[in-house]
Amino acid sequence: MIYLIYFFQTMSDTAVPQMGIHSYHPDQPSVSQWLEPVLVMGSYDSKVIFWEPMVPVEFVSGNSENTYDSGYISYVDQTIPGLPSSYTGEYSPKNGRTTFTLHGRRYEKCPKGTTLDVWSGGCINESKPATCSAWDCDPGYVYEDGECKYSW
Repeated sequence: MIYLIYFFQTMSDTAVPQMGIHSYHPDQPSVSQWLEPVLVMGSYDSKVIFWEPMVPVEFVSGNSENTYDSGYISYVDQTIPGLPSSYTGEYSPKNGRTTFTLHGRRYEKCPKGTTLDVWSGGCINESKPATCSAWDCDPGYVYEDGECKYSW
């Protein structure tokens, strides 16, 4: 199963052998009509492998300031906690600078002897498999060393 954003559809005509396939909302404007960033996700072997805002050149050029806010992004059965929950973009013609900011949960660097579990977002002991994910923890519990532990 591919965990995409609600209403996204996989577009088979965008498939690149051994690289992946694009998915996006079918109601988004066509490339020739883009005025704002458009979110595209990609998958390969039934797994999400990339997440990218596609930005039209008109958004990052010209004499007017441009801003964009994606709003909250909701995923279908999200299992990868590091996917952004929203993003914003700004273009300033004064200095020609374009800034995109991803919002959401960030991964912490794992301590020595542990490994990042990308599916749960937590650090797990390399010799001990995870028994749950960060999403399985109830309120009052924290995800630590591959399990949910009570937090005082």
